[in-house]
Amino acid sequence: TEYNEKQVHKYQLRAYLYQARGLLGADPSGYSDPYARVVFGNRSATTHVIEESCSPVWDITLVLDAVEVCGLPEDIASNPPYINIELFDEDVLDHDKLGRVVCKPVVFNSGAYKCSKLRWFPIGGTKRSKGDLLAAFEMFRLGGIELPPLAPYEKRKKYRLRLCVDTTA
Repeated sequence: TEYNEKQVHKYQLRAYLYQARGLLGADPSGYSDPYARVVFGNRSATTHVIEESCSPVWDITLVLDAVEVCGLPEDIASNPPYINIELFDEDVLDHDKLGRVVCKPVVFNSGAYKCSKLRWFPIGGTKRSKGDLLAAFEMFRLGGIELPPLAPYEKRKKYRLRLCVDTTA
């Protein structure tokens, strides 16, 4: 499908990754050293590694800025593109895949912003995959809505989970 300039919109994706639970213990210790990678369009971002855990708490927001999405804003809002979240176990020689989550974000094109609710997403993707990811995903049309502020997270130049995310999952 051909799209004209008026049908190409730039969005900011905010992936609020709070925690995972019940991950596969991929190391001889029975634990993993998990991290997550969010892939959206031609962009990706990665959390930090939590050592020796099957229930890591990241409490972080990964921001993917200026991602181009084609279509009419109302069509994008009603049928947003998929996000892939891949979970890995970090090892010295390789990184074992623990599983993945595929989901769609909540889209904000204009108007008032309403905080997203954290949800549990089942982790699948491989025969050995197990566990769940507690997260929320929001996509903001740049120039269409005022972006909500992010609390700084200096250590990794990423951002902490915003206080207004509804944590009653």
